[in-house]
Amino acid sequence: MKIPLRLNDWTKIKKTGCGYSKREITVAKVLKKIAKNVSLTNFLNVGFHDYQDIRNRWWIDICRANNIDWHILEIFQANVDNFLSTAPEKDHHRIHLGNLTEVDNLFSQPFDVLFHWHGPEHLDKKQYLNLLPKIEKMTAKLLILGCPNGHEDQGEAYGNPYEKHISFWTEDDFHQLGFKTILVSDKKPGHITAYKMLSN
Repeated sequence: MKIPLRLNDWTKIKKTGCGYSKREITVAKVLKKIAKNVSLTNFLNVGFHDYQDIRNRWWIDICRANNIDWHILEIFQANVDNFLSTAPEKDHHRIHLGNLTEVDNLFSQPFDVLFHWHGPEHLDKKQYLNLLPKIEKMTAKLLILGCPNGHEDQGEAYGNPYEKHISFWTEDDFHQLGFKTILVSDKKPGHITAYKMLSN
């Protein structure tokens, strides 16, 4: 697994020297570790906005460097429209408008990697726990989740009502669900990267 240097992302270059945030580095390390023993050929990212902002394309850069077929599931129409107006035309087929709750109806096959980065906190906790078996069913090999470590208030952002934080998660929550975790204490309340190997 190649983790390309992102020398154009000056904000993160200044912080870590490699073009990734500390949180993103945890994902790069997980992917690199798993890819030593498992082939990862396709990747579904849930939730994406502002393709024109290079800071948001870090996981796409990893996919491109490793010839991984990447796709996006996005619930907010304005974010889909933004992608279609700013991303290369050859990548327009990669974004899909839809709700994670219907992921098993939107795609016919599971993805090697399903990536819900800063996503669990946007759904009611009970709803997400009930949804998790469906998410895992659509994950062939590796499920990666990311969220704040505990309580972090956030309301609607850039006109998107789905950006509101509804639930709050701890490392122990994920351990009880069979995930391994990596904590990042970069700012309060910090961050959790949770990951689990699956076989579907």
